[in-house]
Amino acid sequence: TITRGCNNFCSYCIVPYVRGRERHRSADAIIGDVNLMVEQGVVEVTLVGQNVNSYKSDGTDFPDLLSRVAQETDIKRLRFITSHPKDISDKLIDLFASEPKLMGHLHLPLQCGSDEVLKNMFRGYSYGHYKKRIDRLRVARPGISLTTDLIVGFPGETYEQFQMTLTAAREIRYDSAFMFRYSSRSGTYAAKNLPDDIPEEQKLTRLQELIEIQKLISFEVNQKEVGLTDDVLIDGVSRRDDKVLKGKTSGNKTVLVPGSSDLIGSIVSVKVHSADSWTLHGDLVG
Repeated sequence: TITRGCNNFCSYCIVPYVRGRERHRSADAIIGDVNLMVEQGVVEVTLVGQNVNSYKSDGTDFPDLLSRVAQETDIKRLRFITSHPKDISDKLIDLFASEPKLMGHLHLPLQCGSDEVLKNMFRGYSYGHYKKRIDRLRVARPGISLTTDLIVGFPGETYEQFQMTLTAAREIRYDSAFMFRYSSRSGTYAAKNLPDDIPEEQKLTRLQELIEIQKLISFEVNQKEVGLTDDVLIDGVSRRDDKVLKGKTSGNKTVLVPGSSDLIGSIVSVKVHSADSWTLHGDLVG
């Protein structure tokens, strides 16, 4: 954890009320933690915060922190979560092009494809701004894996506005997405001021339509992985077969590969031979 709390106060979110305003740890303390983990055998670390993009400590911003962790530790793989679209900077995007330790995956919550709904959510960006960030990322790191959060049935969401979210999913073609129907959280601005006026049955119908579209997109995107070889961090054994290992690609996708448990914790080369919407399947190379 590099930061706690949140300053954004999205209208549907309770986090700033229960975790308070942002508090940022010093860069030196974070680097010390990573070095200690490396001594203990850790090969990959994820820097965590409600909005890591707004990290600032003693003149060090978030891209600076990532660079320092990469340069001042022997960690092999570096990730972070979660980013806020209004705060993702050109400087951070450029780091995806220049820092090989930074893995090729970004989780960037869109929430909705409608500018009006985004405004009611207090998100602080438009869909157009978000899409331009995505386009720049894909230039900086071709093949970057992109994931997101999407909410349907937000108060006042019309059918046409819901369709804008479907259009956004089709345009951006996320590798995967966490998808939710809106549910009111006591104490938030939305709960106090925006009537929860979308019937539950309609929310569920919209959610299922979104899930089906994203499932097909994820399947099609994953087919592009077939035939490719990637470095995979083996992190465990398959729940269904103890002779099959599971790991994460550089794009943070789960891959299953036959092998022995003594490879857990190792980074190995895997060639993907098949894929479904959620999982890649491959074989060890070499």
